[in-house]
Amino acid sequence: MTEGREDAISLKRVLDGSVGMESLRISKQALKHQAEVAKEHGMADMAGNLLHASELVDVPDEELLRIYQLLRPGRATKRELLATAELLRERYQATRVAGLLLEAAEVYELRGLIR
Repeated sequence: MTEGREDAISLKRVLDGSVGMESLRISKQALKHQAEVAKEHGMADMAGNLLHASELVDVPDEELLRIYQLLRPGRATKRELLATAELLRERYQATRVAGLLLEAAEVYELRGLIR
């Protein structure tokens, strides 16, 4: 049991504010490892989702919320989606997620969901 460790996460430490969100974040490496495990167990979709998540670890929460809003139908122009894909690829090396935004831009345009 890790209860006595100073760096242990406990309900008491969460409630007293000594454990913040930074203590609860998963690492990029841990997500990639979990993706490998999922793939080894025949869960290709889960592995892909974990790899997407690993790319987003370094993206600030505010940026993630902005992207989420852009992906809501009728909230973005195609140009905004393409620019955001480029930002993800260039600044955060999130090539898989950038690909999803490129795909969304095309599909949204075809279905009339672009602003």
